[in-house]
Amino acid sequence: MKDKTGRLVLFYWLYLRGKIPRSKGKSDLSGMLAGGRFFALEVKRRDEKPTKEQLDYLAAVREGGGLAAVVRNFNDAKNVLFGDGIKSILAEEEINQ
Repeated sequence: MKDKTGRLVLFYWLYLRGKIPRSKGKSDLSGMLAGGRFFALEVKRRDEKPTKEQLDYLAAVREGGGLAAVVRNFNDAKNVLFGDGIKSILAEEEINQ
């Protein structure tokens, strides 16, 4: 996709199971853990909230068996990826919506 000056403004298409492809919502950090489990982390400051598109992306990752959460700091990310902190982070995420 190009703007009116001809510059490229769309860098990727995001394909989510059961969703129309789009170019918004991809998480800030994503990758594959040892063992092949996909993860997606949306990084936000304490005073920021994720967009609907970002929450849709995280939900689709979870539905597909991956780990996905909004994280506020390194410890949040570490707990999501390597501990059982995902439950408390998901609970906080739901409360803040």
